[in-house]
Amino acid sequence: MKLREHPLLLKNWPPVWTQTKKEGGNKLVRGEVGVLNYVHSNPKVSGKCYLVMDYEGESYVGTMTFVSHAFCKQFGDLLNRNLKRPIKDIGDLDLSHPL
Repeated sequence: MKLREHPLLLKNWPPVWTQTKKEGGNKLVRGEVGVLNYVHSNPKVSGKCYLVMDYEGESYVGTMTFVSHAFCKQFGDLLNRNLKRPIKDIGDLDLSHPL
């Protein structure tokens, strides 16, 4: 099963990407675009992962929310092992083995 097909990610993946720069409006990007640069999650506090990616010379942030804090940690760890990779390639990751 590919990451994008995982049942706990279907409504989250890919996140809606919001431009981090505020001048010029609040630009949104959708889809598996860009390159993942940073992931932050603190499953002890919340079930959220914050992702930062670059696309067409701009930085964007996306948020993913999980009911399970344990799954949030596993997901964040997986993404941190895949930094500097295209978001599409991350969506293609084979999850037939446990996260």
